[in-house]
Amino acid sequence: MNHLAKLTPEQREEMQRKRKERADYYKSLDTKQDFKDEYYWREACKKRGLKLPLYYYPIEKKFLRRFLKQLGYSQKDFEDISGGKLDQLVENNPKWPAWAGCCILLELLEEI
Repeated sequence: MNHLAKLTPEQREEMQRKRKERADYYKSLDTKQDFKDEYYWREACKKRGLKLPLYYYPIEKKFLRRFLKQLGYSQKDFEDISGGKLDQLVENNPKWPAWAGCCILLELLEEI
C-alpha cells in the first residue's frame, strides 16, 4: 500500500506547497543553463536510459552520488578511477546545475 494514500487532503496540499517553495528557491539560484555540449550529454544519457536531475537543481554531491549509482559506481569507485574528487567538481563549478555535473561524470567515465 502506498503511504501517500493515507494522507489527508490538507497534508497533501502542505506537501505540494513545500515542494513548490523548494523548487522556487532552487530556480532563484540562477544556475548556468547554456552548455555547448548539452545536446551530446542529453543524448548520451538518453541512450543509456539514465535519469538526470531536474534542470533547476544546483550542483550538489547528493545528486552526483545518485547519478554514479545509476552508472553502477560508488563515490569511492569514481574517485579511485578518475583520481579526482566530487568535492572538487562541486567547489569549482558553484553556478552549474546538477544535471551538467552528472553529464561531466558520464563523460569522464566514458573516457576511462
